[in-house]
Amino acid sequence: MKNEWEIKVTEDDILSNIQSTFHKMYPLLKMQFFQNPSQEGITLTAKKHLSPLLPIEEVTMFHASATIDVSPYRTIGELKYDFFHELGLNIEIVQLSDKNESDPTETDNKSLIQYSSKEETYHIFNGAMKYQNYIPWIKPK
Repeated sequence: MKNEWEIKVTEDDILSNIQSTFHKMYPLLKMQFFQNPSQEGITLTAKKHLSPLLPIEEVTMFHASATIDVSPYRTIGELKYDFFHELGLNIEIVQLSDKNESDPTETDNKSLIQYSSKEETYHIFNGAMKYQNYIPWIKPK
């Protein structure tokens, strides 16, 4: 059974496919790929972006597929860890309204749901975090 909060990545995939899948789940967030991991105090504008048109096999030495859990309660730091350790990819998650001037390590402890909400509020339905108004197809039972 496919989990609606997973991104399946294969080595013949391209980075923009991963970005697109993530953006469909979190319309207020953007996933970006970088050559090197985050360092405290270094803004995203100072980091080297990877082209979204690159195939996975060209940017990583890992030759495997992976399924990454992007559930709303997971933190950005956990997601960055998974992408790096499962696929060798350095990612950052940014709000679409962000001008890339912030330190990306400052958001590592925020959950995806907290970071994707303008008011940074979230609601709990049936024991799982779901955010209201941003995922219209999810309704509480």
